Amino acid sequence: MDAELSRQLQKRWDSTCKVLFGSEVGALPEFGEWLMDMGEHLAHRKSSVSGKEVTYAITGYDEASRWIGFDEIDFTQKGKPVKLEGVESVDALVALLKGRFCYAGSAVLGNSKFVEKSSGITDCFYMRETGKITECKYAAYSILGRLGEDCFGINGIGESAMCVKCCETFRLRRCFELWQSRSCSDCYYSHNLDDCQDCMFCFNAKNLKYAVGNVEVGRERFMALKAMVLEGIARELEGKKALRWGIYNIGAE
Repeated sequence: MDAELSRQLQKRWDSTCKVLFGSEVGALPEFGEWLMDMGEHLAHRKSSVSGKEVTYAITGYDEASRWIGFDEIDFTQKGKPVKLEGVESVDALVALLKGRFCYAGSAVLGNSKFVEKSSGITDCFYMRETGKITECKYAAYSILGRLGEDCFGINGIGESAMCVKCCETFRLRRCFELWQSRSCSDCYYSHNLDDCQDCMFCFNAKNLKYAVGNVEVGRERFMALKAMVLEGIARELEGKKALRWGIYNIGAE
């Protein structure tokens, strides 16, 4: 585990939690399982060449396949000629070539640095447990997207910053459990919002501000309720390293 990567990610996680929840809540790796439960996951396999761990952002490969890290590929090596005599079916051809095939993982491309346990990464910095991401920095336990910063537990980063546990974001700032929303800031536990600010428990709405349950309640009342909710969130996260509530189950209890 890269010490500089860990230091920087922890620093950014702490500052993001202070903004979103009012306080730091603990070491980032302790929240990995909770942050990564957004649907898509990464896979980790042992390289068939070196035995080292290789990460895959695509997880549908057969378990019996052969694996290789992208940095282990010798692009100068040429394959030996294939003897096709007696090969009379596609299955026979596949069987003949199977030993030559490896699925490549841990693909980190372009101008990237400080990337760990990730794949499908291009032009990114300070990333851990991430996949299929371009032009992002300071992200962990996230998959798919581009142009994000300080994103943790995100599925579908889109030009967003300081977000935790959000899905399909576009131009979001300082949001938690906000799903399929666009151009919003300081929103919590909401879905399908457009151009909204300071909202909690709102759904399918546009241009709301200081709103709870799709009703605008004014700044003073909203901030009082928000402080109470965030205190509970921070306390639960600090103690259990996860929350029992999510946008998809908040009405279950």
